[in-house]
Formats: sequence, C-alpha cells, structure tokens
Amino acid sequence: MRMAENLTTMSEPVEPRTEATTADDRYAEEIHAWNAERSRVRRLDRDYEPDVLAPPPCFGPNDGGDAVASPTVKAVLRSGNAGSNDPITPQRLQAALTATTPDYEHGRALLSLLNEAEVTAILMAHDEGAYTWRRLANAVHVQRITHHAHFRVINRQAVA
Repeated sequence: MRMAENLTTMSEPVEPRTEATTADDRYAEEIHAWNAERSRVRRLDRDYEPDVLAPPPCFGPNDGGDAVASPTVKAVLRSGNAGSNDPITPQRLQAALTATTPDYEHGRALLSLLNEAEVTAILMAHDEGAYTWRRLANAVHVQRITHHAHFRVINRQAVA
C-alpha cells in the first residue's frame, strides 16, 4: 500500500503515479505525504515518529551491507527459528534485503527480523554492517510491510 493511501489527513491531494515517472522522482509524492503527516503531528507532540517507515530516499546511501556476516542477525534468526521446520537463514535475509519484487519468502524473512529482534538488535545489526538504513527501507517498501513499532526508532535514527 502506498504511503499516501495510509494517511488520513493531508494538506493537498496526491496524484496517482503514471508510467512516465522517473526513478529519481518515483518517491516524491510519498516523501511529501510522509513529511506532511510527520510535521502536522509534531506540532502537537515534538517526540512523535510515525510507525510508517519513511520512503527510501529519505535515508542515506544504499550501498553495502552483509546480513550473513552479522552475529546479531544470526542470533536473532536462530532464536526466532527455534523449532521451525523451515528456518530463516541469514542468506535468506540477505536475499530479502536486495530483492526488487515482492515475494512471500522475502517478506517472511524481513518480518522474522523485525518481529524477533528487539530495537537494540536492529540498531546493533546496522552498526555491524548487516544493512544500510536505505537498503532496509527499500526492502520493507518492496515487500509492502506498512507498519511496525520498530519503524519509529528507525525513522528517528536514520531520517534527517
């Protein structure tokens, strides 16, 4: 679901996307809508962060990241996979982080990380180089994961 569809109050309507949009301005309307909602609520509560992840261009560079080498990712997935017949591996998570199309298995891998990890583990995995904020944001948007409590912390840490 697109960000503009998630917001209930916006200052101006968002036009639907057309095929003519370029890669550079692909997220322009979502960035505008996200910033408008964030600014509107922050006037009342300065500590507010939405539970909707900011569009990927709001984050830093997209290069780098190796979830397979992160001890935190391994520990989180090992803990979350206890007793599973089809465990999520760091390799599957790495594939999910670099996927360009929605896929059930990739979404499952991302949700496994988000649901099993504490906020500190998400931050530690980033510090260990498991992913960049932008790569995680891209993956979340590709898999159409719209809301999560950890998105508030990620937005606060990574969005300028």
